[in-house]
Amino acid sequence: MIINNLDRSEDAITTIRAVEPGDRDQWERLYRQYAEFYRVSMDDAIQESTWSWLMAPERYPLVMCDPLVFLHGFRPQNAS
Repeated sequence: MIINNLDRSEDAITTIRAVEPGDRDQWERLYRQYAEFYRVSMDDAIQESTWSWLMAPERYPLVMCDPLVFLHGFRPQNAS
């Protein structure tokens, strides 16, 4: 699913789509920066576990493009 949303100026388009395996490198950099900012521990095992959780079929993580922003906690309203 891809959602394109035009703002009132009709010049800016926001694309929101499902996270894809190809997003991993960018996600890893952002996730490490998040951990550094909040001064929490981070290692490869934590990243692997979290990425596996994001890629699980019952999850529906989204990413907003341009710039890339991950929306980890989103769940569609019709999801159980």
